[in-house]
Amino acid sequence: MKKIMILSIAILLILFSPVFAEVPNRIEETIYSIAAYSGKDYALTFAKQDSSTIFIHADVDNFASLKKNFIYFWPITDQWLVDDSILDITYKGTLEITDKNGNIIPIETVNYTFYNMRGTYDNNWHIKTGTEAEEEWNDYIELVLAYQEAVSNYNRAYTAYQQRTSELFNQILQIKAEGKPYEHLLQEMENIKQPSEPEPPKKYTVPPIRLQKGYPINLPEGEYTIQLKTPSGNILEGSEKKLISIKGRRTNSIGYEIFPAVRWTQPTNSTTPASVLYVDGTSDLYVRPFFQTEYKDLQYNKMINNQESGNPNLYRWVKIQQVPDSGISVTSENQAIEIYEEPYIVEQSKTTALGYTIAPYDPTGEHVGKTPSISALHIPLNPMMHELEFSLLGLEDPKAIATSGRVIRIISGIQNETITVVLIILPILALLLVFSVRRKTYQ
Repeated sequence: MKKIMILSIAILLILFSPVFAEVPNRIEETIYSIAAYSGKDYALTFAKQDSSTIFIHADVDNFASLKKNFIYFWPITDQWLVDDSILDITYKGTLEITDKNGNIIPIETVNYTFYNMRGTYDNNWHIKTGTEAEEEWNDYIELVLAYQEAVSNYNRAYTAYQQRTSELFNQILQIKAEGKPYEHLLQEMENIKQPSEPEPPKKYTVPPIRLQKGYPINLPEGEYTIQLKTPSGNILEGSEKKLISIKGRRTNSIGYEIFPAVRWTQPTNSTTPASVLYVDGTSDLYVRPFFQTEYKDLQYNKMINNQESGNPNLYRWVKIQQVPDSGISVTSENQAIEIYEEPYIVEQSKTTALGYTIAPYDPTGEHVGKTPSISALHIPLNPMMHELEFSLLGLEDPKAIATSGRVIRIISGIQNETITVVLIILPILALLLVFSVRRKTYQ
């Protein structure tokens, strides 16, 4: 009996151990809250009190504010997180940025918001400050409230529609059972139109963030120092840090994301013209061209997340945006053709074989109500080809033109496999025979 009791207690402790889990140890710190532009969108991060350097993108608007918050370490992500539910104090004052020549740039706080407008490839970020930010936020709130009101009206109208159709249906059944004419009720039922559900607002891809107050920072590339001068004229302790404004190199270069039709879930990237694409020609390729920029690995990682690490001596490519409405010129041994971007939809194979098929998107036919999976360039291949070259059409930037060319080489299978295998095995058999003869001779 005692063993059963002990076992039951042990099981209960295991089941309810999360309830008694240790609460993370919170630390009160002065931190920089940062909204840094990453070259393609905005990354929200913060710099701890013991972090010596803040990284931002050069020549664009970034925002920072100085706060007093609790922070705690979360071992699951191996990151420090902010808890502003209890303590959330924003320091007031003037942010002073000093360049290498000793020039001081004073910056005051502004209200700001940023958002992404719906576009071809959803990379249309906008920033509003001051009264423009307030107007944009109010417009967004009005848009949301109008949609919510439309949904409420729809729900009421749909409920009334269901009630009336149900009443008419019951009346028709009753009158039909009594042998009386009911054509007028059928006509009324046919004339009742089901209310249309309102569409959500499509103005924004990413709606405006709630109005924030912060210091706008837009600096040329370089190193600076940053500190906060309080209204009393003192420098806030813990606010002095190094500020590095970074800039990418090889901007507007062209990279490609390449999807083999038979390996849709395993795309490959081609970042430079030197990266030749080797394929066997048994599967077509679907290609998406991107504008890309190269950044230092450590600087870029810390700009997105101040706690991250990286290699200070290496560069990394960052995709900025898919080239809109792209087209390529494909040249092979016999011909040159132009291929233009088309929408495609990826569907799971309906056969017993596992896999996917990529089909042209048909919005008015079998794909009604669906959205395309990708917009890409379809390059048909076959094993009889040897080499193809392609480059983007319609580019004006010389850098983009110089980096858009790629080479595809088709590696065919081994010819006359039987003869090849025999030629490989014969020397091995001859060697074994020689060893056998020598062994007998020695014996």
